[in-house]
Amino acid sequence: MAIFEVLNNQQSYFNRYFRRNVGDDDYATIPEVTLAGDFVIEFELLTSTIANQLILGDSHTSTIYFNVSSIGFSVYMSGASDSFAFGSTTPLDGKLHKIKYQLIGTSMEVFVDNVSLGVKTVVPYTSPVNLRLYSSNSVTSNNLSGILANLKIYDNGTLVRNYPINDNSSTIRDLANGQNGTIINGNADDWGLFDRQVSGDWKGNGLAVPPWDSVDQVLVTA
Repeated sequence: MAIFEVLNNQQSYFNRYFRRNVGDDDYATIPEVTLAGDFVIEFELLTSTIANQLILGDSHTSTIYFNVSSIGFSVYMSGASDSFAFGSTTPLDGKLHKIKYQLIGTSMEVFVDNVSLGVKTVVPYTSPVNLRLYSSNSVTSNNLSGILANLKIYDNGTLVRNYPINDNSSTIRDLANGQNGTIINGNADDWGLFDRQVSGDWKGNGLAVPPWDSVDQVLVTA
């Protein structure tokens, strides 16, 4: 493993940057991704907004997207939308939750903190897509308001993208294949440095207020 990767992994474990998306027109682009078969898309998400919000999607053509609303997570593929209702706990509580979309054959399953929200039969989408993070498209009307971190995309069992979103920069690095993304219309204060606590939570270190709630805001891990 390269020295850079070791240092990056250490930073991600002991302290790291998070980016809080709060603007009306900021988003991120990543290079074209081909989902050729079974895939897994996983990430950490923090939001307390109940509006319909886009997490990850195509470039405003509504080809494929993944979103969250007040009642559950959704996926739109091949001209159809499927929803996965929240269970007993609603993850719109301002805590960091682990989310996973998993497609095996024609079966799509969504997990929140390793708990399944169910399985739906879908028509897989197998063409290249230009994905955006945070941004609205023609179906989902609101940008994501909150934090997206540790985005990983697996295609047929192979990790093809790995974005910690730990960059403090307008460039978001891909640690899998060097397919770096770009933040559009972002601000420097959107990034904040956090120290990992024994509990697994993250405590802010000299954050800008706003957009952060306090200089030492704590991000609670669910």
